[in-house]
Amino acid sequence: MVTLQLTLGNTNTTGLTAANTLLIKGLPFTIGGSTQLSTAAVNFYNVAFGEQAIAWINAAAGTDYIRILKQVTGGAGVTMKVQDVTSGTNEISFTITYHTA
Repeated sequence: MVTLQLTLGNTNTTGLTAANTLLIKGLPFTIGGSTQLSTAAVNFYNVAFGEQAIAWINAAAGTDYIRILKQVTGGAGVTMKVQDVTSGTNEISFTITYHTA
């Protein structure tokens, strides 16, 4: 098991495709097991995410990235997009624990 504490601040999204899914890549260890899911509360500043957000680790064996899901009342979760982040004046922070390969 690994616990990851992360703060991304003032991330510049220039050059990224606005409609692409926002991925936080380069986890220190690859995620293990195809059925293991981990979630965490997320703090945001200058990020559009609707009513609530969940930091979600894609649990497919061999992945090394986190996707942030946006979820609204009565609707299914959708992935946060690059365009949801205000370039250069944002912050995303969370702590999450996940199983390793």
